[in-house]
Amino acid sequence: GNEKCGSIFLKRMIERKEYMKVKTGKVVIIPIANKCGYKENKRHSENEDINRHFPSVPGVEKTEHPIAQLILKYVVEADFIVDIHEGHDYHLKNRNSIGSTISTGGTELSRRKAEKIVGKLNEGIADEEKKFSVLEHSKNSKYYYENLIIKGTLDYYCYLNGKEYLLLEITGQNSGHEMEN
Repeated sequence: GNEKCGSIFLKRMIERKEYMKVKTGKVVIIPIANKCGYKENKRHSENEDINRHFPSVPGVEKTEHPIAQLILKYVVEADFIVDIHEGHDYHLKNRNSIGSTISTGGTELSRRKAEKIVGKLNEGIADEEKKFSVLEHSKNSKYYYENLIIKGTLDYYCYLNGKEYLLLEITGQNSGHEMEN
């Protein structure tokens, strides 16, 4: 709800269809998952964090939370998921934040995509502490980050189920800056 930059970006993508070119398949965009939180600029909606209601057991495709269940239906069917969030600080500057990171589902394809995106993003960032980095759940990965494991998140669900997944965690949450064109 209070991580608005991703929602603003996705709404603009929908409006500007020239960015929506795909060769095969379809793209499903959910620009705002937490409408009440978005409207009130709060993380939680009715004292609940939607992103803590996804199954934490491999193979389970049901959850009690109605919005998380709706999202989960799309996730189960999806070939690739991109999830956009907004951190409060830069990960390379503050290891308690995952701002300016891309987390993967742990698959080879998602890892390659994350590395490519991070490389491109970092070309335009001069300040080393503000550069993006790749994070993963797996202890066997060179990108392993222990604090990434938060049960109930979509990120963790996708990792447990081997989904092709990227969590784009931009930086700027609650910075008071509105996203410009």
